[in-house]
Amino acid sequence: MRQALRLVLLMSVIVPVGSAFAETPTQPPTDAPPPIPTLHCDFKSMNSCVVGKPCVADEKIAGMSLPLKVTVDFENSTVGSIDENGYARVDKFDSVVNTASQMIIHGVDGAFGWQLTIHDDSDAASISMATADTALSGFGSCTNK
Repeated sequence: MRQALRLVLLMSVIVPVGSAFAETPTQPPTDAPPPIPTLHCDFKSMNSCVVGKPCVADEKIAGMSLPLKVTVDFENSTVGSIDENGYARVDKFDSVVNTASQMIIHGVDGAFGWQLTIHDDSDAASISMATADTALSGFGSCTNK
């Protein structure tokens, strides 16, 4: 009798918990913000500075052809470009912050820390990449077209 009572009490706890999980909706909430579209950026002006050497600009930067084209894929948290050998290069970004009417995306790739800043109210953008002794920066635009 005691075992039967324990079994009934145990079932009265398990069945409601199980049905609560069964009724959990699998649809995302309807108030979720829409995904940010993929951005295509063109940086037409670049500068490169190395400690102890004069800074150089644009076509004088070794291994870089302009415009520097960068794709920002928010769905996969990546930025992509073409390396100096013509192959696709993709890096994960670490964070995205919206502040002062700008979106700031940053990450680390090997020895380089990098940042992409995009103005909210226009297509204006800047990019910077730096190590302890080298800095590259550029100005351009980003659009979702």
